[in-house]
Amino acid sequence: MTHAETQLYKAALLHDIGKLIFRSGDRERHPVSGGKFVEALLRDDTISHIVRNHHKADWRKNREPTLRHLLALIVCEADTMASGERTTDNGMASRPLESIFNQISIGGRPKPPGLHYQPVGRLSLERGRYKFPKPFDRKKAHDRKELSIDYTDQWLDFLREADSMAEVDQDTLLFLYKKYLWCVPSAYFRTVPDISLYEHTRLTAAIAVCLFRALRQEYPNVELDQIPYEAVEDRGTARYLLVGGGFSGIQNYLYGIAHKGALKALKGRSFWINFAVETIARHFLEKLDLPLANLVYANGGRFYLLLPTSAESRLNELKEGIEQRLLKDYEGHLGFEFGMVKLSGKELGSKVIAHKWGEVEKEIKKSKRRKFPLAAVAQDSGFFDPHGPSGSVVQCQYTKKDLVEASVLESVPKASISPANIGAQYYKRWTVPTSNKPLDKIYLDITETSSPKESRFISSEQWDAQKLGYLIRDDKQVAVSVENSDVSVLRLEYLQFHRLSDRTKEALPPDAKRYILFNDDDFLSWPFQPAKRNEWRFYGGDWIVSKKNENDREPKTFEDLALDCLGIERLGVLRMDVDDLGWVFCEGLGDNATLSRITQLSTMLDFF
Repeated sequence: MTHAETQLYKAALLHDIGKLIFRSGDRERHPVSGGKFVEALLRDDTISHIVRNHHKADWRKNREPTLRHLLALIVCEADTMASGERTTDNGMASRPLESIFNQISIGGRPKPPGLHYQPVGRLSLERGRYKFPKPFDRKKAHDRKELSIDYTDQWLDFLREADSMAEVDQDTLLFLYKKYLWCVPSAYFRTVPDISLYEHTRLTAAIAVCLFRALRQEYPNVELDQIPYEAVEDRGTARYLLVGGGFSGIQNYLYGIAHKGALKALKGRSFWINFAVETIARHFLEKLDLPLANLVYANGGRFYLLLPTSAESRLNELKEGIEQRLLKDYEGHLGFEFGMVKLSGKELGSKVIAHKWGEVEKEIKKSKRRKFPLAAVAQDSGFFDPHGPSGSVVQCQYTKKDLVEASVLESVPKASISPANIGAQYYKRWTVPTSNKPLDKIYLDITETSSPKESRFISSEQWDAQKLGYLIRDDKQVAVSVENSDVSVLRLEYLQFHRLSDRTKEALPPDAKRYILFNDDDFLSWPFQPAKRNEWRFYGGDWIVSKKNENDREPKTFEDLALDCLGIERLGVLRMDVDDLGWVFCEGLGDNATLSRITQLSTMLDFF
């Protein structure tokens, strides 16, 4: 991103921070208090000017012929389009965030009875920090007092952490916003407060960057500060792309696991699917030089991006690159779905967005019918040639996939056979030549026997899934790099896991491009490197039944659980899923559907 784009993006993220300051007791207008905070935090006159003038009335009053004032107008426009959800309400007093699930109605069924509000608080999993939605009575002095205290605490904690950042990385700032502003309404005065300040500001930032790129494309030979203001305010031109993508074949991939180590493998694969779909989305953004706020949603094997139309010419190339990787690594068992639709500013900021979202879903379904995309097949000149070993072969004991010719194992040097383990499971790792790759790894299970038997070999993919499921149970710091490490994500990124107890700079690889903390939102309290991106996120699959107590990470085995039963010693398996999520996004919000509400719903479903 250019320097001007970076300034615009940060200003758009910070434009409404004054609202949290106002609700903590400072009664200065939020553009003014926000501008003062930004000036102290960033020491950047352009960004603080944009924040002070992100309302049209202020922008007109303080009009000046400068680039920073043009950027302020772009944020004004983006702010207005991102506020398309606001519904008139008679409420004037401060209220907490209304749960977006209050709005859901499917198939003509009535909405949930009663209104639930999200109290202000942290997303931490520690006891007492997260507060579940509950009713709120604005007439009760106790409820009003509690809300005022919560807002003050939230602002002071945010201020403390923001001041601790020696250098304000824009993606780290976005995750700090998620930590503190996920539960703060973007507006409540005469407005239904159902969109968080986090969702509103990240959507504003995404729209602002897209609008800036569109203007540069439309006026390539004009200095930035000479772009007409009328062009910025034009909402009739299609300047935006809503892009959707994800995996097909997820169910078959998830359940193609071994009986032994099944739980670890299932956890590992489900984690990998969610991480991989976000990695692909990030890959698109990196190649297009766009910030993380333009990732609208990534979960459940699907992602959505908001892009400028200038990105359209590169999307097919990026899509084909992912298809080729999947075809090479998974031989068609996992496919890539993709679809996009153009949007004007008027459509982006209005309630027709649900129909546009539906159009993207239709495009994705069309691409799903093409199991082997022509472009991906064309890149592989030997696609229709025989693949894999021949003759007498060693197969994976669970998937029955051909691994290597049996005769090859007799000539494998002893030096290429090394010990490996996943918890209490022990293996020998054989590095052998195959017909597909110069060297590959297969694993001989020696937990119960030490003599090589053909039926005891498993593939490297089965091993990787089990190993990943084992790692994410205890190791909650993840370093993401572009170099080969513990876990490959389509060779786009590599994950290296570390334990939370190793909170030292020496424990983390200094060459990683970003660090992620799982299930702990204190992501700035560990070794913080200003030049790197620091992130946090939830992962629910690390929960286990411990042998002793909740602090003991040694899990009970299935046999242990069966012995705990009253009566017959059997295990029960409960499998749950949320069906028709696309339908919920397209129709669940009805006439109230806007892009802000859709992003709010996606985030809350992720937390759920």
